[in-house]
Amino acid sequence: MTNTTYKDQVVTSFSHATSTYNTHAIVQQQCAQELISLLRSRQKQLPEGPVLEIGCGTGFVTQELIHHCGDRPLKITDISASMLEVCQQNLHLTTKQQQRISFQQMDGEAYNSDEAAYAIVVSNFVVQWFEQPIQSLQKLIAALKPSGLLLVTFPTHHSFPEWQQICKQINLPFTGNPLPNPHYLIQKLTQKSVNCVWYEKEISTVYTHAIDFFKSLKLIGAGLNRCHQKLSPIQMKQLIRHWDQQHPEGIQIHYHIAFLMIQQTE
Repeated sequence: MTNTTYKDQVVTSFSHATSTYNTHAIVQQQCAQELISLLRSRQKQLPEGPVLEIGCGTGFVTQELIHHCGDRPLKITDISASMLEVCQQNLHLTTKQQQRISFQQMDGEAYNSDEAAYAIVVSNFVVQWFEQPIQSLQKLIAALKPSGLLLVTFPTHHSFPEWQQICKQINLPFTGNPLPNPHYLIQKLTQKSVNCVWYEKEISTVYTHAIDFFKSLKLIGAGLNRCHQKLSPIQMKQLIRHWDQQHPEGIQIHYHIAFLMIQQTE
């Protein structure tokens, strides 16, 4: 049997979700809009130079970057070649815009360059898939020009409290993926030459039944389980049944989102 690496599994999971991602990635789309608003508010303070997007997905952020980044060259990347292809298909580009955009399949965590090349690096809902988020973000910070800006969003370890509570009530392990602690990340990333500004925000979604929530994770490519524990089919049915019984009016899910703005000061 072929040994499949974790990143191979990530690629497979998201590649299978290309046709359903846009419909179900509601939280990701909301965060993309807010990320672009943050970029617009700071754009006049940024140096000249190109833009790098890590994890473009189907293009929620990409299309807005094209509109709001003037004549800056754009490098658009994703770990999944299928997602990258769908992103290209979804974009509405003039001939002039096509000339300043390049696309590359790339694992954002594997980015490695000694050159401070980018004025802006953006990444929406990707950091939580990094195996080494601190080291990977440090590489992206190092890729910034002086006064360049790194903008990232990700769900934090406070996400999905309802799921955690239901598991606790019926004595089942919580098998949600481990998510980053933004306080810890900021503590490790802040240096003399790096200014970090951040805030957190809750976004909720509602599902008719618990099974709809778990299906939605798969339909956006986020169904990949990074936990060492997995529920058996019987346990999963028990969890869903209990959750539905507790909330017959519908299942509410809270995402706790971190928005990080990290700027090179030297």
